[in-house]
Amino acid sequence: YVSPEVFRRGVSAYLRKFAYGNATAEDFWETLSAASMRPVSRIMPTFVNQPGEPLLTVKSECIMPPPAPPVKKRRRRRARRVIQPQPKTEISISQRRFLTAGPGGDPAGGPLWKVPVCLKSESSKSFCQVFSDRNQTVRVAGCSPWVFANSNAVGYYRTQYDADGLKALGAVVMDQLSTAERISLVQDQDALVRAGQQSVGAFLELIGALRDDREYSVVSAYDGSLQQILDYLVMPEDRRAYQSWVRSTFGPMMAKIGWTPASQETDDTRRLRATLFRILGMTGDDPETAAVSLKLARKYLKDPDSIDAGIAQEVLAVAARNGDAALFEEYLEAMGGISAPEQFYAIGAALAEFRDPAVVERVLRTSVTDEVRNQDAAALIALVVRVPENRNLAWNWIKAHWPEVEKKITMSSGSAIVSATASFCDVESRDDVQKFFTEHRVPSSDRALLQSVERMNACINFREHQKADLAAWLGGHGSPDTSADR
Repeated sequence: YVSPEVFRRGVSAYLRKFAYGNATAEDFWETLSAASMRPVSRIMPTFVNQPGEPLLTVKSECIMPPPAPPVKKRRRRRARRVIQPQPKTEISISQRRFLTAGPGGDPAGGPLWKVPVCLKSESSKSFCQVFSDRNQTVRVAGCSPWVFANSNAVGYYRTQYDADGLKALGAVVMDQLSTAERISLVQDQDALVRAGQQSVGAFLELIGALRDDREYSVVSAYDGSLQQILDYLVMPEDRRAYQSWVRSTFGPMMAKIGWTPASQETDDTRRLRATLFRILGMTGDDPETAAVSLKLARKYLKDPDSIDAGIAQEVLAVAARNGDAALFEEYLEAMGGISAPEQFYAIGAALAEFRDPAVVERVLRTSVTDEVRNQDAAALIALVVRVPENRNLAWNWIKAHWPEVEKKITMSSGSAIVSATASFCDVESRDDVQKFFTEHRVPSSDRALLQSVERMNACINFREHQKADLAAWLGGHGSPDTSADR
C-alpha cells in the first residue's frame, strides 16, 4: 500500500529515532505514517487489535449520465461549448468479517476495518483507496466490463463478487490478471464456497476458465479443492459425470506437457506434472493415468532412479489406488531393500492408497508391529484414515485395536491420528470421534481434537450448503461418461 521503497524509508527512520531506546508498535506505525503521508497508524490497529479478516463484497455498474441540455444561443455572444457527461463505472464495496460459518455467523454491527483496497479495471489504471465504512462507493472513468478488487494480490482481505462480476472476471482471467491475481481470485472463491457464501458451480466455472493456465502455482491453488468436492459433495449417481468433467478439463493440459520430463524443462513444469498425475489419477479416476502410473511405479520399485523423483510420490499413490494384493507385495519387498529415506517414505505413504479391504487391514495390522518404527506408526495410520474409501474401515479398526495402537504412540506422534479424523464430514462420526478421544486421551493432542471437531463442523456446513448446487451444476455441465476414457 505504501510501496516497498517508502516502507524501507519508514523503517530506517524508525530505527534512527528509537536507537538505544524503547518503542511501541504505535511508534512504528506513526513513523510509517510520517514517511508515507498515508494513514498507516489508523489502519494497523483495526487489523492487529481485533480478530479475523474482512470480507469485501464488490459490485460494479456502468452509469450512463443523461445528455447535457442544449445551450441557448444568446445575441452577440459566443455560444458556449457543451461538454457531454461521460459514462462512469460505479464500484460499490461493503465490508463485514469473513467467517467460515457463513454470513449468518456475522452479527449485525460487527467489526469494521480501515482497509487499503487496490482496484483495477479495463477502463482505469490500478489505484488504492482506504475503505473504512460499512458501505462505500467509488467511481472511475469509463464503462468497464470488469473490476478486480485486489490489484497485485497484496490486500489482506477476501473478495466476493456478484454473479455477473465473477463471470466477467472469468472471461478475462487469463488476459487481464497476473499470476498472483489469479491465485488470489481462486483462493477467495474457494474460501467462500467452503463457507457457503459462493456457489460451487460458479467456482468450477472459474476453474474451467483457467483450464489453459499451466502455472503450477495457480493449479496447486485449487487441486486439493477438486478432490474435496469429490469426497464430500458428489452424490454417487453424479460421480462419473464429475470425474468425466475433471478428465476433459485437465487431460489436454497433461497431453501438452507429456508424461515424462523433456530436456531443459523448468522445475515449474515438473511440479505441474506431478499435480496433474494427482488430479487425473486420484480425482478424475482416469484409466490412462492409472495405466501409466502402474508402469512407472513398477520401474521405480526396481530402480528408484529410473523415473523423475518429482512425480514418484504421485505415481506410486495412483498405482496403489488401482493396484491389487500382488502390487502391494511388490511395494513391501521394495521397501525392504531401500535405504534412501525419501524413497522409503514415498512407497510407505502410498501403502495407504490401496483400496482392497484385506490389504487395508493388513496395512493397519502391520503399523502396530515391530516392523514399523514407533515414530512412523501413527503417521501411517493417519494416512489410511485420510483416504475416503478406507476411512470408516480404518476408524473402526483403530477403536477395536486401541491398546495396540496406543502402545505405538509417542508423546509427539499421537496427535497425527487425532488430526486425521478431521477428514470425517458427518455429525455421527464427529460425535463418535469426540467421545472416543475424550475417553481415551492422547498425549499432547487436546488442541488437535478441538481443531478436528472445528474442521468437521466446517465440512458439514460445506456439504449442507453446496451438495444440491453441485448436483444441479453437473446436470447442466457434467460431461457424459463417454470414457472412463479421455
